[in-house]
Amino acid sequence: MIIGVTGKIATGKSSVSSILERKGYFLFDSDVVYHRLLKENADLKKELTDFLGMDIEANNEIDTGRMIKKINQENIGKLNDITHKYVINEITETIRQYDNIVIEAAIPVKIGFIDVCDKIVTTVCTPKVQLERLKKRNKYTENDLL
Repeated sequence: MIIGVTGKIATGKSSVSSILERKGYFLFDSDVVYHRLLKENADLKKELTDFLGMDIEANNEIDTGRMIKKINQENIGKLNDITHKYVINEITETIRQYDNIVIEAAIPVKIGFIDVCDKIVTTVCTPKVQLERLKKRNKYTENDLL
């Protein structure tokens, strides 16, 4: 069985995924995979740097801080198109290897997530709880979040 877990930041995705992982599901954390791909996948790095007009750093990595500053409402769709295809390839490979998988993804894309999941769980919480979790987890202040 493939279970997709999605939801906004700090709403409990990782908590739900951890419970399922303890029940024997293989955890595919899209964020972890994405960050690994940013370090290891030359094709992804080239596409991103070409699209954003950046250079790959001397240490063969993308300056993610600089990359984030270049993302805006006009280019986020294209950025997602680029990155999602690499993560979806990893999901496809994982499905070939495991029978029971939990896929944790903040942004559930139609092809490669929604269409491969037998069940989808969406996590929610109140805005107050969400803010408290962000402050605790990320060491944010109230001003950082406003």
